[in-house]
Order: sequence, then structure tokens, then C-alpha cells
Amino acid sequence: MKSFFTFFSPGAIVLFLLGCSGDPEPEPCQTPPAIVNVAIVNASCGNDNGSLQVQASGGSGALSYSLNNGSFQQSSQFSNLAAGTYTLKVRDEQGCTTEQQSAIAESSSLLASIQSSTNAGCGTSNGGVAISGTGGQGSYTYSLDGSVFQESASFSNLAAGQHTAYVKDAAGCVSSTDFSLLRGTSFDGTVKSIIEANCAVAGCHVSGTGRANFTQFSQIQNNAAAIKEKTHSKIMPPPASGKSLSAAEIAAIACWVDDGALQN
Repeated sequence: MKSFFTFFSPGAIVLFLLGCSGDPEPEPCQTPPAIVNVAIVNASCGNDNGSLQVQASGGSGALSYSLNNGSFQQSSQFSNLAAGTYTLKVRDEQGCTTEQQSAIAESSSLLASIQSSTNAGCGTSNGGVAISGTGGQGSYTYSLDGSVFQESASFSNLAAGQHTAYVKDAAGCVSSTDFSLLRGTSFDGTVKSIIEANCAVAGCHVSGTGRANFTQFSQIQNNAAAIKEKTHSKIMPPPASGKSLSAAEIAAIACWVDDGALQN
């Protein structure tokens, strides 16, 4: 409501218009834009391939969009983003803004595992492995020890020792797992009889001699490294005993020890 006051003076009329204190100036951003939804595509495999697309409404005139306080743009789409938390802003033509935080997650849950394996043999490279992949996208390809990826999950002609298996999915994500291939020499089937015939004999590695008792597996296992070294050097059994080991027997003991001196 406006009030008018007129004052008369000689030769002039002065009109004053006074504003009432009950009429506030309108706020310029009474209806700022609002973020209705954010469509999120998660990143995968540690790559910058996530995206955010903003759906907004309200405000005055055309809307523009900003990511992490960057320059405003007409497009509501932000691409090539890594996993993380982002601040989205929407601005209308009057400069009114609203903001919201949205997070891009790491989407890949690809996991490589060993489905099956076969021993390499003693002194041979007859080992094999079948690799398995789960949790990825699309079809898988496989690699062993950094070789070229292939469609087959099976690998053969492998030597004993440490290996690394890799699985890659259709999105390019890669997962790996380490595993060991054993030689597979059995204590019960091979090594035990060699020791019984040549070491765990009267006057040698039996009870009462003061030496390790090789009639007990725990004593053999505790001395496995020394047994390998001494049989390889051909001082076990001692030459004076009249006993000796063949090259195959020496190799079998070494293979068993290298596999961890297992009770197998």
C-alpha cells in the first residue's frame, strides 16, 4: 500500500510518495531449481569410465550444470569419471543454484580362482591348470604368468613352482590369483621305502643310536632339508655302509622335500 502526501508552497506543488514498511522486496531466488534425480554409471576396473547425468526441474529459464565447482555447461551429462564423491550444481538464468553430492562406486567384482590342477611330476613339466572367473561382465579370457590372453581356461605342460593366473572380462577388468604346482612325489608311495631300506637300518637312523630316528615320520620331516642335501652329495647313506641310492631315488627325495616334505 502506498501513501501520498502533498505539500503546497508558493508557485509549486511537491508530491511525496512514501513506501509502507509492510511491503518487502521480493526475493530473487524464491523458487530455485531442484535436482530430481542423478543417473549413475559406476566405474569399473579402476578406470575413469563412470558417469553422472542430472535430472533437474524448476528455476527460471534454461538450466546449466557444474561438477565440483567447475564451469557451468548446458549438458547435464558428466562422463569419464573415476570412482569417488562429486558435487553437482544446477543454475537457472537468474543465477539461482542448488547442489547435491553423488557418489560413483567401483563396480567390478571380478574374481579369478583355480578350478583344478595336476602335478608337474618329478623333473618333468607335465603340470596343468584350469582357471575360473566369476563376478565380471560378459565373457572371459585367460592368461598364465603374463602370457597373451586366450579363450581357453586350460593350460598344460607346466613346471612345478609358483604361477599366477589371470582372468579378464568383457569390460577389460583383470583379476589374478597366485598358486603353486607340486611335483607330486608321495612319501608313502616312494620316499618311505627308500629311507627304510637305506637309512632306518640297524646302527644308523634308528632308536638308541643317538641319531634322528627315521622310523618316525616327524623325525624324517624335521630333517628333510638335511636328507636332501646329504643324499644329493651322496654321503647318505655313507659309502662305508655298502648302500647307495640311484639317481632316480635321489631325485625322488629332492622332489618330495621341494614340495614341502608332506605326509602324503
